[in-house]
Amino acid sequence: MKSALCLLNIAIIIGLCTASAMKPLDHVLLTISLNEDSTSIMHCSRNRAIRDMLAGPVLAKDDNLLFYSSFGYILYDQNGELVDSHTVFEKSKKPAAEDPARLKLAFPLDGETMLYTRKKGNEVEIFQKKYGRKRLKKVREEQLQKLDDLTSTQIYNIAYNAITSEMVERQYLHPGLVGFTDLMAGKNWWSIDKRFSFTTPLLLEEKQKYSGFFPGIVTKGIRIKKYLIEPLCVIKREATWYYYGLQATTGSDRPAYYQYLYVCDNAGNLLGVDTLLKQKIGEVVLEKHAGKEYTFDRTTQWVFPPTVDGYGNVYYGLKDFEKKTLEVHKRSYSYYKPLPCGAQEERRFAYEKNITYELVRLDCNPRRAGGKAIPKVWKTDSGGTRNELTAWDLTRKNYLVRLFRPVYQDVNRKTSRINKVFPAPVQNLQNSLSKMSTSWCPYSISLSHSRRGIQCSFDYSVEDQILCARVINASSAREVFVRIDLQDRAEMLVFSDKGDFINRFTFSRQSYQKRRDLIVVADNGKIIEKDFEVDDGGYRYQTWVPVLHSSGEATAESTL
Repeated sequence: MKSALCLLNIAIIIGLCTASAMKPLDHVLLTISLNEDSTSIMHCSRNRAIRDMLAGPVLAKDDNLLFYSSFGYILYDQNGELVDSHTVFEKSKKPAAEDPARLKLAFPLDGETMLYTRKKGNEVEIFQKKYGRKRLKKVREEQLQKLDDLTSTQIYNIAYNAITSEMVERQYLHPGLVGFTDLMAGKNWWSIDKRFSFTTPLLLEEKQKYSGFFPGIVTKGIRIKKYLIEPLCVIKREATWYYYGLQATTGSDRPAYYQYLYVCDNAGNLLGVDTLLKQKIGEVVLEKHAGKEYTFDRTTQWVFPPTVDGYGNVYYGLKDFEKKTLEVHKRSYSYYKPLPCGAQEERRFAYEKNITYELVRLDCNPRRAGGKAIPKVWKTDSGGTRNELTAWDLTRKNYLVRLFRPVYQDVNRKTSRINKVFPAPVQNLQNSLSKMSTSWCPYSISLSHSRRGIQCSFDYSVEDQILCARVINASSAREVFVRIDLQDRAEMLVFSDKGDFINRFTFSRQSYQKRRDLIVVADNGKIIEKDFEVDDGGYRYQTWVPVLHSSGEATAESTL
């Protein structure tokens, strides 16, 4: 696959931070004041470990923002209102903070449960506390047998990203299990490759049945050090799982270090890259003498690993050691939302209502890898005659889509290699996956320009067979709109005129046998749909517009 950022090398990616057409909105949600009191949960000092200072945010239930340290936690909503808090110093400041007998907060187990530990002789007691409840409940040993070393490690779970330090020692509930939505049931993400990274294929299993597959980031044509990218989290929006990876490089000769947030869909397409400040080094005054200041370099600002909500909005905490503050930033991205519009738009569908297509079936043949096909599209004229459209007919403002199936031998090799540590049902799922050609030979589209050649290619997941793909229009805002018809849904992909991925949305959830929805794009970029998926069996007109998700809206499906 050549991803949606196929024309950019890493230097350009870092310079732009994100595809310019994505237009993120960055703003401060709230600011938390910190202090120098070592017995306070708000203590701020460069000399203490991250786990002993307030860190975050972590996205909790109902999109609340959680901040925690070994001494307690605070929970805010996105309006800056305090929802809940707890500190181990509430009842007594004894024993001392560093005493092993002191109750310690270990980490959040899920979106509403905190785990605490306390040493009692040679044993470690484990407690859990639900948000909004005062009582800590002791956890029976048989309930959490896997959590036997909470004092020095943290459970790693990409389905609930609660790690605030990349240097934390991680442990897994089961070898190869890198994500789960529940300790006993729910969805489970299994790493097919023992050396887990953002290039590792992941098998999504639910109740011992296949539920999804991620081939790992596919970066053909992009020069990045992908082995340095650590998987961060997963979210689901509409019919697609999105996978986030984090690269946090550090050094000693730069005034600022950065972390790079990569986002892929479940087909491995690289959709975008965000750049966040990681650490800022500045001059700190050591002493003043005879009118002179003596300074040395120290950390002045620090950013924790980010967290992501179901709409792809990114939250990150910036700690300023000089100002003694922790700022919470929200980086918002637009998503498409349908709004009603009038019947006067009917005239725009005169061409589209006469379009039909034949199902495309492409074989996976490694010797013919790269061979591209024009979708079979037909138009019925006023006399009732069906005419097959040529590549010329399907070209819109110099843009054309072709279909093909690339071969990824590395994915084929990894899915065929059996990981003996898996439970038997998961092992059987991987055996089945290795026999599916779509896991390593997916359906893909190629977007080309008549003068500039191929702009990008875009893969689809194991479950998806592309039935038809067409360029609907290219707008005056330099956006190219591509309609994709799949078995169970139809969606619109939006690219820049250079082939950079911008956005996507699903406008039909009917199977292709029943699908009647029509969609057009005006030259100014206005998207109008004639939607037949209404309860009374009729239709309605609606326009799809890019909007920013607000905290008052219902959230997209998440893993919490």
